[in-house]
Amino acid sequence: MSSRPFLRTTIHREEVDSTNDLARALLSEGPPATPFAVRARRQTRGRGRGANRWWSDEGSLTVSIVIDPADHHLTVAHEARPALVGALALIETIADHRPSGRLGLKWPNDVEIGRRKVAGFLAERVEVEDRRFLIIGMGVNVLTRMDEAPAEVRTRAAALVDLVADPESLSLDGLLERFLDRFARRLSDLASDDPALVDLWNAFDLLRDQPIAVAQGDRVVEGMGAGIDPLGGLILCDGAERRTLYGGTVVKT
Repeated sequence: MSSRPFLRTTIHREEVDSTNDLARALLSEGPPATPFAVRARRQTRGRGRGANRWWSDEGSLTVSIVIDPADHHLTVAHEARPALVGALALIETIADHRPSGRLGLKWPNDVEIGRRKVAGFLAERVEVEDRRFLIIGMGVNVLTRMDEAPAEVRTRAAALVDLVADPESLSLDGLLERFLDRFARRLSDLASDDPALVDLWNAFDLLRDQPIAVAQGDRVVEGMGAGIDPLGGLILCDGAERRTLYGGTVVKT
């Protein structure tokens, strides 16, 4: 573990619409020293990619981490990959608890166990005057009461407490602390373009060798998953062509 906390400060709220939205508002008002985090006990309108919403309760870990890329030696070319770095750090953290079912990454920003979503990330870039920041929002179903979730959520999501070998060891604070330590180290790996990151993304890639469809606006691209490239793009093969997608939503697996 690091001897120095990754975060300079954490701003706690009982309830917010969205931790990412609150982080954005704080940046516009004059940001605290980075990295800082916004954490809420309850999030009522958590955002995912596109128009997606993230349902949560008090047993969920909902937090947004704000960094200045320059502090971590990240260039503009790196800025599309912090969500992947975060997902990898979280996967490594969850693995400590020996989950039942296959644990992995569903490109571009979800963590699943046994084909059930347990976490999602949303990374956004914000420019304030002459500075740029990255907000990495994270929602994790830790002690979440899935029996109280909407029916459509229960069919595709799960909570760690129901899937790990040692549920009594789970806590929101403990999981976040261990995640942040790994996240800091993985950001350093990203800044140095460590090829091990690409190997790990691919080791945990749940879409490899799966027939999938990715929506990009009105266009849908279909093919077989063939891995994640060094820039974080999803590689698809349709037999005659191999293409790499750097954005989109997986709509079929």
